Amino acid sequence: MTPFIRIFLALPLSAESHEFIEGIENHLKKSACPVTWVKPKNAHLTLKFLGDTSRDQIPVIVKTLQEVLQNTRAIPLEWTTLGTFPEKIHPRIVWVGLKEDAGLTQLALSIEEAFEKIGFPKETRAFSPHVTLGRIKSDKNLSKLIETISSYSLKQPAAEEMNHVILYKSTLTSSGPIYEIIEKIALQ
Repeated sequence: MTPFIRIFLALPLSAESHEFIEGIENHLKKSACPVTWVKPKNAHLTLKFLGDTSRDQIPVIVKTLQEVLQNTRAIPLEWTTLGTFPEKIHPRIVWVGLKEDAGLTQLALSIEEAFEKIGFPKETRAFSPHVTLGRIKSDKNLSKLIETISSYSLKQPAAEEMNHVILYKSTLTSSGPIYEIIEKIALQ
């Protein structure tokens, strides 16, 4: 067993959201742009990537997360738009955005502050709630993909709430990452 594991904190999505994401990906695939698509069942909203971390730190991470979440309410999920990072010039990531909710923004900020205190560097980029759909591999048919993204109309699925934060272990494989739940903590 290796002493380090690759971990991150995320809000999991429901089966309905996974189906919603699958529908978006299937539509975008028609552009024939070479994109490595996230398996819909693996889609999640990352709150903090912790990276390669000593297994010995897991109890402190879990305790810190429990403290941050003790008064956190469930977070409403509302999809907003499709986009890319960076926006238009040489984009590499395709994403679907989530409406900025004060509770979600505060949760991300609280996690950053608490985890900085236990040795994890603060994220330098502003929190932008999104779910990654895929990673663009080349510029082939990129303009078609951008056009497809721009013209896509999101059909909002039924209202739902994100009511857990999960500490995931991520194992990278040639067929994509494998996620394992280390700890699942309920929101109020």
